[in-house]
Amino acid sequence: VDEQQANPQNLAYLKDRIAVFSGQPQRYGTAYDWDEEGLLSPQLYDDLALVNRRRKALGLQPLDKHTQLMRAQAEKENQSPPLDFAARKQAYAAWRREVGWIE
Repeated sequence: VDEQQANPQNLAYLKDRIAVFSGQPQRYGTAYDWDEEGLLSPQLYDDLALVNRRRKALGLQPLDKHTQLMRAQAEKENQSPPLDFAARKQAYAAWRREVGWIE
């Protein structure tokens, strides 16, 4: 990215995935999953104002607008939340431990 050979948005997505997998807040709000209320929502992020500033600097939409688009796309694709949220959360944590993202 510093040498202008890669898209900064790709780096933002990568940094967010690494943060989410390792249990840290994301900086750009690019990682989504179903929440306890059955809504597709951004996973843990730090400060909304900072997230939106970072997103704007990369040419990304504000987080609330992007969330609306993500939810509309999920609905269009007939995606639905997990039937057992607790089981999904446990399986996700187990996977993260198994592959070494968390202890």
